[in-house]
Amino acid sequence: SSGINAEYGGNSQKVQESSAEEEKRSADAVLQSESLRANLCIMERVVTRNIYQAKQALYRGMSILPDPDLPAEKPKSAIQTSRMDEADLSVLGPNVERLWTYGGVLTKSHNISCMTWNKKNADILAVGYGEYGFTNQKSGMACCWSIKNPEYPERVFKTTSGITALDFSKQNPNLLAVGMYNGTIAVYNVRSNCQIAILDSNETPSNHLGPVWEIKWIEREYHAGEERSENII
Repeated sequence: SSGINAEYGGNSQKVQESSAEEEKRSADAVLQSESLRANLCIMERVVTRNIYQAKQALYRGMSILPDPDLPAEKPKSAIQTSRMDEADLSVLGPNVERLWTYGGVLTKSHNISCMTWNKKNADILAVGYGEYGFTNQKSGMACCWSIKNPEYPERVFKTTSGITALDFSKQNPNLLAVGMYNGTIAVYNVRSNCQIAILDSNETPSNHLGPVWEIKWIEREYHAGEERSENII
């Protein structure tokens, strides 16, 4: 009888361990799923937009929505408002108001070496991070920032060398050309979260070793019946 009970207890323990492992694998699969990442990105945008609504409304030329959590202020007359504005301008003189900054923990202490706007979606800004000094070279990073979330980049591409030049393709706005200090040229697909470049000049036998100070997509001449294409210069 004791032998049967011991065997039953051992089997029960194995079933519990197997069930726990299955639950852990299921939880890990959910946490690593693309669907969860996409939903978290949307929620982060919603929270961030609540913080930056007034500044982004000014940028878009739209009306500023009142914050329902703040106490209502007494409405000022048009004359009072005009006089206040004139007084502020007379004291400050010509000035530029900073609406927001792109940055956070990820990019803190990194030097900005270059940047470029997406040619189709002006809400997307690609920023390159790297060192210009020869003796201070270290790894680099390219971040794609969006107006929808100024506090964390939508895409992050880490490189072994500092980034010195960036440019978005006009024909294919999802392609970002990256030039690096060690002479490498890489092309990344910003639609994907994949860290691996879809093209890399390290695989070519004629790769130059000098820093890439400037990089551009140039449209090639085409004849009737041919598809438009670009070269990287």
